[in-house]
Parts: sequence; C-alpha cells; structure tokens
Amino acid sequence: MQLLYAFGLLGLYFVLLVGEFFLPTGGALGIAAAITAVASAFIAFTYGPITGFVVVVAIAVSTPTILYLAVGIWPSTPIGKLILNRTPGQIDAPIESRTRSGEKRKDLVGKIGIAKSNLLPGGLIELDGERLDAVSIGVPIDAGTEVIVVSVVTGKLKVRPTTDDERASVIGVTEQVASDDSPLPEAIPSNAFESSLETFEFEGFEEDSEFDREGN
Repeated sequence: MQLLYAFGLLGLYFVLLVGEFFLPTGGALGIAAAITAVASAFIAFTYGPITGFVVVVAIAVSTPTILYLAVGIWPSTPIGKLILNRTPGQIDAPIESRTRSGEKRKDLVGKIGIAKSNLLPGGLIELDGERLDAVSIGVPIDAGTEVIVVSVVTGKLKVRPTTDDERASVIGVTEQVASDDSPLPEAIPSNAFESSLETFEFEGFEEDSEFDREGN
C-alpha cells in the first residue's frame, strides 16, 4: 500500500507541476506540487531505500524535462497569450526596441550623435536630443566625441567615432536643408527707390494744379 501511495503521489506531482504552467493559480499548484513530491519521496523511503532512491531520481530527471516542455508550449496557450498580451500571429514576432520618443532603434543606424560620457566600452550618447545607452566598437571613446551608430544589437546601439568624410557629409546636408527651408531674399538695388521716383508720372498732379488756377 505504501508503494501505491508513493507512486500515486508521484503521478499527482507531475499533474500539478504541468497545471501550474497552464492554469492561473498564482503559484498555488506549484506549492502543492512541491509538497506532493516531498511526500512521495518520504513514503517511498519508508517502503525501502531502493524505492525511495528510484522516486528521487524520477523527480530529479523528469522535473527539468517537464519545465522545458512547458515553457516551450506555454506561450501558445490562451493563458500564455493573455499574460504576454500577444495575438496568435504575434507569438513569434520579435518585439522592436524603441526609444523614449517612440522611434525604432534600428532606424538610428547611420545617425551621428555626441558621446556624453566615456565609452569604455559602454556609456551614454546624445542623439536627436535624447540620451541613449551605447557601446563602443573597438577602441574606447572619450566624452564629447562625435559618434555614428553602426548597428543595433539586442536594443543596444553600437557606435564608433565618425570620420572626416561623414562629418562633412552631415554638415553639407544640414546646410542644404537650411537653404531650402529659409531662402534669403534677393538684395534690393540701392538705386531702386531713385529710379522709381524718376519714372513716376506727375501729369495728374499738374492737371489738378491748372484746374485750381482757372477756378480762382
């Protein structure tokens, strides 16, 4: 009878352990599974040391296997989707890392910023008015150095110092945009006002003056 209880509790332990992953119990089934496993091993040892050893080995070998399989299946279950807040079509879609302003980090590749701290190799850079974590590629980078984003790995910006050509390219683009957005007005000739006075016709005024004299 003790042997039956031991293996019965062992089977119940497996059921409770699996149920912990697929039912929203808040850990209650996990605690019950742990208590059941201890009780199963204790009863098995009271029956005999060999039986107790077999039960302990069964628990030690099967528990990681069950956990591994449950973790792989759990995101596809209704409770897993609810907790992860994903739709079935999004379950395998990677979550895109974004900045605080909402811009995708992958869209920052190729942009130039300023190192706000020494990158040894990790540190802070300022890009588009926002401070972001970054990692230097190769040599350390001193604070105040212009850096360019070359890649994004697991949400972390990989940067290196800019070259002269890259800085010149950015300056040229900035000047072009500024000239397109706010064109300067053409210079007004200094003699424009004088010319307008010379070409102004005073005939109307002369006719009015003659009319006034005749009336008088």
